[in-house]
Amino acid sequence: MRPVSLKYVILGVFFLDQAIKFLVIRFDWLYVCNRGVAFGLEFNKFLVYFLNFLIICLLLWGSRRVGDFYGEKWVIYLIIGAAISNFFDRVARGCVIDYIDLRVWPVFNLADAIIVLGVGYWVLGDFLKKKKSD
Repeated sequence: MRPVSLKYVILGVFFLDQAIKFLVIRFDWLYVCNRGVAFGLEFNKFLVYFLNFLIICLLLWGSRRVGDFYGEKWVIYLIIGAAISNFFDRVARGCVIDYIDLRVWPVFNLADAIIVLGVGYWVLGDFLKKKKSD
């Protein structure tokens, strides 16, 4: 049996996040149209689009250079799929749809959670890699 192609990880995250956002909007559940970036901070629209696109390109380029230490490639592809989903929101809707409200943290979405957890795992993996080489 062949291993799952990592491009399907990107597509899976993208379509799952977009499907949830579609349902949230369709059934008029509570959501926030976040026109800013992290925590709703406002920046120049062109700059936000450009930086989003640049980060996605750098992650795609960097993913080819990464080994698979503790599933690093999977994590990077999860982050890429989530970043593409949020970028798609910005381009298609003019804002990112956030729908998870824990009341003690700013409203966020599945893609945001995947990005934060993925970056945390990536940093932890890098730390463990360095510790192992010492």
